[in-house]
Amino acid sequence: MSTLRRIFCYTARYRWRACLAFALAVAGTLLVLVMPAMTQRFVDDIIPNRRWEAIWPTALLAVGAIALRQLIFTARMLSNNAFEQAVVHDLRRELYDKIQRLPIKWFDNQPTGDIMTRIGSDVPAIEKVIVDGIDLVAADGTLSKQPRSAEELASLQELVSSAVGLDPARGDVLT
Repeated sequence: MSTLRRIFCYTARYRWRACLAFALAVAGTLLVLVMPAMTQRFVDDIIPNRRWEAIWPTALLAVGAIALRQLIFTARMLSNNAFEQAVVHDLRRELYDKIQRLPIKWFDNQPTGDIMTRIGSDVPAIEKVIVDGIDLVAADGTLSKQPRSAEELASLQELVSSAVGLDPARGDVLT
């Protein structure tokens, strides 16, 4: 559970972005209900009662709901991307700050290639874990993210620890 708290420390700084993404997701999900309702209206009311004047308004309402849902989906993706990039930026900033505070002896004992590989490979791997999550496709075709399991979060903690050269003997802690 402590790993989740650490991740929430990064995301807590951007609560309003997370709330916006949630609100947009709810609004987009609710708009999915418009199309079945319009279909029901066509089948149960317009066609049997020969209300031909109601075809265009009902069809335009259905198309408008689809268009609005796509706009909300786009806004949600842009909002999520900004949120994810801000969290990754904070993670990278803390990593570079940590590297700057390491003693010179640490750099003497680490080959330059290892340091560059850790920064060049481990940080993008961590970014993928934070940013991508697990995609789930619902029956209606909408995508959602599944949170990482405790085992995956423990692996993330181990990856971050190795990337920054964490040494508990020096009193280093991952927060």
